[in-house]
Amino acid sequence: MYNKNGFDDCYSDRTVAQRKGVSSLFSPYNFTLVISVALIVITSVRKVEGKFVVMMNVFNHFLNGYMFHRSLYFISGILKENIGDTNCSVNNAKPNGISGHFFTAIFFFALFVHLLRKLTFQPKHSNLLCFEFCEQKNNQNFYKTVQELFCVDDLPNTKHILLGKGGLLIYLLTCLLTMGDTLLRGYHTPRQVFYGILFGIVSIILYTLFIKIPFKYQSLTNMIMIISSYLTFCQIHYHHFKFTGFFITGVISILLTHYSILSQTSCSKEE
Repeated sequence: MYNKNGFDDCYSDRTVAQRKGVSSLFSPYNFTLVISVALIVITSVRKVEGKFVVMMNVFNHFLNGYMFHRSLYFISGILKENIGDTNCSVNNAKPNGISGHFFTAIFFFALFVHLLRKLTFQPKHSNLLCFEFCEQKNNQNFYKTVQELFCVDDLPNTKHILLGKGGLLIYLLTCLLTMGDTLLRGYHTPRQVFYGILFGIVSIILYTLFIKIPFKYQSLTNMIMIISSYLTFCQIHYHHFKFTGFFITGVISILLTHYSILSQTSCSKEE
């Protein structure tokens, strides 16, 4: 029997309520993934002299954000073990105290806003792959940096930025549908959702501190963080250490950063 009112109860049996077959393709989570990929493309590609240019450093900002999220995800796994709440997991067998869906949706919203702000930078050349080093100045205060991860109203309304803003709005809508789906189909209790939202807010504060680190050191910092958090996660959960794709992503990010520094040129702001 599933109580639909309790703060610590599942709204449904997830094994019964989950989408199966063709209907699983229409999960709002899948639409969120699609619009997320679209936002990465929109923010990483420019059109210069009639040619498309891929801004590799902007893409690297995404990789850094993604890696930072994975470190936080392992940390949330450690916290779940300490919370000890297994409600709504399959057979109540796994720690489930923090909603990863809600935490992830909030974090990536801030990341996409950060990437959207990179659209004000335009490359000087029309090569297909551009490695112009576009490091922003970090002389503004912490509160202002946090504010900029929630707001895009101050950005100029060029066609490209308007496209990005539209994509961000669609991302928000699909996230709302995904989070509602997560709760109503019994993947998390309201308490776990609350903790997921709280951890998402904390993750943005931590991400603000992270982007204050000079860009040339961010990928290396990420690699240290993800190895440390993953080792701790494995120790807490008694998992064997495995070589995962996250480490490959980290190495790619470090190499892109190193190449960008070697070929450093200036960026011009879009008029």
